[in-house]
Amino acid sequence: MAQKMDINVMPVIGGVCCYCILLLYLGKKFWYYFDFFLSLVAGTGLLTLAPQFIKTQVEVRVDGVHLFMVRAFGIMLLGSAYLWWNVRNSKDITVHTTLMWARVMGGAAALLAQGFAQFNKASRMTQEHLYISVLLTVLWTLGNLIYCMRSTEWGGYMETRSKLNNFLHTDFVITLIFGIMFYAYPVWLLRVQTSLPRLNVVHAHLYRLFGSALMSSAIISGRASNFLIASDKRVQLYTRVLINVGLIILFLVTYFSTAKHNDWSVPNTPFILGVVGIWTLNAFCGSYSLAYFKN
Repeated sequence: MAQKMDINVMPVIGGVCCYCILLLYLGKKFWYYFDFFLSLVAGTGLLTLAPQFIKTQVEVRVDGVHLFMVRAFGIMLLGSAYLWWNVRNSKDITVHTTLMWARVMGGAAALLAQGFAQFNKASRMTQEHLYISVLLTVLWTLGNLIYCMRSTEWGGYMETRSKLNNFLHTDFVITLIFGIMFYAYPVWLLRVQTSLPRLNVVHAHLYRLFGSALMSSAIISGRASNFLIASDKRVQLYTRVLINVGLIILFLVTYFSTAKHNDWSVPNTPFILGVVGIWTLNAFCGSYSLAYFKN
């Protein structure tokens, strides 16, 4: 597909580039709050304006699965914003570096998925996807990478003794497995979870993006057991509860607000409510365990 830049895209590209360059000179603290703000705005936009957004990004007929995955990715970003905001004043200097490294790894995985979707022979992505979504991901990931490389606080602490670690380890394993499944086997998952008569490359692309967000979140859970402060560990578990509850609510609203529930297969409902419910229960128990364990 020919990639021809529309003249209307130029101001957006110029503005985003200049703003990101400016933020790099303003320092790590400013970048941290910019990342939080970007996660909050992008997550809210994807959740509330999914139909308008995706129609600018793809050249296929938009269906319920497309919209669900865009909104699900928005929920992941909102959960990320919640986490970044709650640990903004952490006394553990490695927490912020961990969040940025997770953003780098998730962003790199997302860029691979975006590049494949944009440039493979069956591509159905628009020029807006290339010059807005891909460019924004590049700048977002690059900014975090620069500050990670500048940082001298990479961690290396011994794992602190805490009952929370068991819940974090479990969350890490579950989240990572799901992330790999969504990223590496999108077509297989789509055939299991949906009853669409015909799949397209956009379905697989959105699954991979969601998988990249899950893998990024898994990195934080895996690293959180080394955080020095129990409240920082607990916030990650709170975040998982909020994200998963948001995903369950999104699924139920999507399912019951649709006249025909043809998009999702019959086995998908117990999968969402059962497996995700257990995943959420682990995080919930860990979140409130401090009331009993004190650490």
